[in-house]
Amino acid sequence: MLQRLRAWHRQRLLRRHGIAPGPWSAALRAFPLAGELSSGEQRQLWEVASLFLHRKAVEGGGGLEVTPEMAISVAIQAALPLLHLDPHYLDGWHAVIIHPGTFVARHEEVDEAGVEHITERELAGEAWDRGPLVLAWEDARPDHPGADEGNVVIHEIAHKIDASNGVANGFPPLRRGMDPQAWTAAFEAAWAHLEAADEAGHPDLDPYALTDPAEFFAVACEYFFVLPDQLETAYPALYDQLREFFAQDPLSRRVLGHHPGHRGDQRR
Repeated sequence: MLQRLRAWHRQRLLRRHGIAPGPWSAALRAFPLAGELSSGEQRQLWEVASLFLHRKAVEGGGGLEVTPEMAISVAIQAALPLLHLDPHYLDGWHAVIIHPGTFVARHEEVDEAGVEHITERELAGEAWDRGPLVLAWEDARPDHPGADEGNVVIHEIAHKIDASNGVANGFPPLRRGMDPQAWTAAFEAAWAHLEAADEAGHPDLDPYALTDPAEFFAVACEYFFVLPDQLETAYPALYDQLREFFAQDPLSRRVLGHHPGHRGDQRR
């Protein structure tokens, strides 16, 4: 009964807040990864993107005026990793803020000696703990020059998925039936391999992943969706864990020939 009530409520929201066919078709054409999906999956993507926009305010920062087309573009990219995940993975935050270009993030950090330092970094995206997801439009737009090498929206949504249990640490709440030990083993082995490969000067993933486990997860998610062949070749066990977690197989979709393929070997 509860499941039927939830399904009824979902369809009611979609009737009221679903993205209109015209803007949706334009967003599909602009986002090549969506072209790899079956028609049924594209329908599911529309539902997830529509509900994303219903739940999250998309606002401008740095003087940017966000158009409906920009909001839909962000939503369709965010919806791809969320395609088969429970909506609760997005609980606890309410807004996406889009800046026109990279923005300066200011952080307070305490070193091992207990000394507090204030650092400033120029970023293309950031997911605040229990706060908004912040993006640079020049990097988040699906036609930006590096779109075939990474995806900042997927990267930051991965952080939000990771933090859905309260902390972003590379270990999100796993799908029922998944083995936590297998997840940990795959990520630890991939970390050790990438660390050695980076020291040798030929990393097979963006070394930014080695910043911490949360960044490793987010970078791995980017590769999983954008460069699945590279991830599966270098880290098949890691690819298998992400395939089970997201209930998607981007490599198989690509092998079927729905997408022209990608170039590049690093996220950014």
